[in-house]
Amino acid sequence: MGLVVAVASLLVPAPSRVLAQDVPGIGQAPSLSNYLLAQANSDPDEVLYELVNAYLEAGNLEQALATANRISDPLSQSSALSDITETYAEVGNFDQAFAVVNKIEDPKVSSEAFDAITEISRNLESQN
Repeated sequence: MGLVVAVASLLVPAPSRVLAQDVPGIGQAPSLSNYLLAQANSDPDEVLYELVNAYLEAGNLEQALATANRISDPLSQSSALSDITETYAEVGNFDQAFAVVNKIEDPKVSSEAFDAITEISRNLESQN
C-alpha cells in the first residue's frame, strides 16, 4: 500500500485514466482510485512518465522500464529511458544502463544519457 500512496502523492496534480491499471494495489484503495480517476488528465504519457519516476524512487527498475516502454511520445519515452539509464548506472549496473540507453530514440537525449553514464562511472571509481 505504501507504493500506492507514494505514487498518488506524486500524481495528484496530474493523474490519468491509466493510473488504476498501472499502480499495483490501487484496487485496495477505492476512494483513492476514484479521486485520482476523477482528476484524470488527458495526457497518459505524462502520467506514465511520472509513474516511471515513482517506480525509480521505489527502487523498482524493472517496472519503471516496463512502464517507460508504454509511453507513446518518442521524446517523453526517451526522457524516461534516460532517467532509468542513470538509475541503473547509479546502482552500478552498467550493463543494464547501456542496454537501456541503446533504446533511446532521441539522439540528443541518448547522447546526454551516455554522458551521464560516463560521469557516474567516474564518480564511482573516484570513491573507490
